[in-house]
Formats: sequence, structure tokens, C-alpha cells
Amino acid sequence: MSGGFNFTGFYATWFDHLRHLIHQLSSTTTAAKENRSSTTDDLRHLVHTVMSHYNDYYHVKSLAAERDPLSVFNAPWATSLERSLHWIAGWRPTTTFHLIYSESSILFESRIVDILHGLRTGDLGDLSPSQFCHVSELQCQTVEEENAITDELSEWQDNVSELIGTRTELTGKVEGLVSIIKKADDLRLRTVQKVVELLTPKQAVEFLIAAAELQFGVRGWGLNQDRERSNNRDADSTSNRMVALLVAALVLWEADVSLGIRRLSTKEMKMASMGVDVHIGVLSQEAQRPCHLRASMAILLPSAVGIESSCPSRALKWVIVHKLICEI
Repeated sequence: MSGGFNFTGFYATWFDHLRHLIHQLSSTTTAAKENRSSTTDDLRHLVHTVMSHYNDYYHVKSLAAERDPLSVFNAPWATSLERSLHWIAGWRPTTTFHLIYSESSILFESRIVDILHGLRTGDLGDLSPSQFCHVSELQCQTVEEENAITDELSEWQDNVSELIGTRTELTGKVEGLVSIIKKADDLRLRTVQKVVELLTPKQAVEFLIAAAELQFGVRGWGLNQDRERSNNRDADSTSNRMVALLVAALVLWEADVSLGIRRLSTKEMKMASMGVDVHIGVLSQEAQRPCHLRASMAILLPSAVGIESSCPSRALKWVIVHKLICEI
């Protein structure tokens, strides 16, 4: 990121601290269930701490967007899976309500017998009619704002052709993207803050834990998928190198040449009839020095083609080997 600011590094540190805070919330919830010391004030303090942590994130992200909005919009700190779920460089604000409704339904069903007997659990499964009403109203407001920001981004993208104009016009357009990112982040933060205000401290703790666990889960899945893709690419690259060496070894076996390094001994030639391990070994030693290998091939190729001009198929194989080796 420009200006020497590394938001990706900040995010990694911020994310680790979020895990620590959520662990504190979970420990406090467990203590409350076991009737250990855990007061409403303690819960309220922890909720405030977590919300301050989210506020810090969006504040720093806002500064990063001012420095390099295109990089922030691309969200390089996120995994491929996370980016596929993004709405303007982050999660969609209305996801908050899907989370509340799903968590409330799960808890309600698990405690329905107690609730029918008039026992109040005080958790997210025990939302009051008034709370549901306020959550529904907030959802409608959030949908309207979310759609308005989406339309603003769409308009910005429709006018992207103007970016090829003067430098002044380019700067103005980029500043427009900064404004859109800030509006999206502001809506995200305000949505969570308003939801937390509608909940009791205990419910707020459960909501924040559920939201963070969803975030941890998606990021974990994304990291695993990115890691698997990276490993597959490395495996494919290694496989391509081995194929190139194998083809080269087979050609050398036919041509009885070892890239100008040395000829195979009589003993090695006898061993070669059992396979191509000898030739692969010779090539593998040189493969550790790709520059020398390419130079050897460049020198040897013309003479090899000339010598084997009476055998076009063998000359063609030399050309193939040269191409493969140079691509290793």
C-alpha cells in the first residue's frame, strides 16, 4: 500500500486481538452459566471493549482508503473466499440480521420447553416482541441505505471510462471511490452498534461471539482453500519439471549424449537398459544450475540437430527438449 502503510499487517494484528477478545467473551459467558462471578457490568464492559476494537479497525481502514482506495477496495488482506462474499471491501451490513434471526431461532428451538413453561432464558432465543420489532425496523433502514450505496458504486463504475481523461478528473474519480468505501464501512459499523444497543448485555455478548465465529470460520475455510490451491500449483510445477527431465532423459538415451557434460560410461549404458534413472540423475545434477543448463542446451542444440539431420524425428525431439528445459 502506498505511503509506506501496511494495512494487511495491521489487519493480521487486529484479527489476532479480536480472537483474544472473543475468548474473553466466551469465558465470561461460561462463567455466568456456571454461576460464577460475572455481573451485568462485566458483560457491558466487555461488549464496549469489543465494539471499540471494531471502531479502531474501521478508523484505520478509513485512513488506508484515503491513501490507496483501489488497494483497499481489492482487500488484499482477505482470502479468495472472503473476497467472493464481499460487498464493497467488506461484509454486507444486512448479514447482521440474518445472523440474529438464525441464532435466535436455533436457541429458541433448543429451549422451547423452558420457554413454554414461562422460564426466561435471557439469551438471543428469548428476544422480546419489542426487540423483534426494532430489529425489523432497523433491517428495513439498513436495506435502503445498502441499496443506495450500491447504486452509488454502480454509477461510479458506469462513469469509469472518464478515468482516461486528465489527471484532475482521475483524482476526482478516485476520491469518489474513497467516499463510497467510507459510507459502506460506516453503515457496517452503525448497524452492529444499533443492534447491540437493542440487546441486553448477555444477548449482545452472544451476538458478538456468533458474529466473530462466523468471521473466523469463513477466514479459516478461505485460508485452507488458498493453501490447497498454492500446493496444487507447486505440485503442478514440480510435475512439469519432472516431465521435462524425463523427456530429456529419454531423448539423451536415444542420442547417447548428456548435454555436453559427459558421455555415459559403458556400465551406465548397460544400466540404462533397465530404465532412465541414470539419465535423470545426470540431468538432475545440472538442473540445480539452470543458467548452465540453458547454456549447454543452447550450444549443443545446433550441433545435435546438424548431426541428426538425417533423422528429422530425433532432431525434432531435441527442439522439444530445448524448449522444455528452458521453461523449467
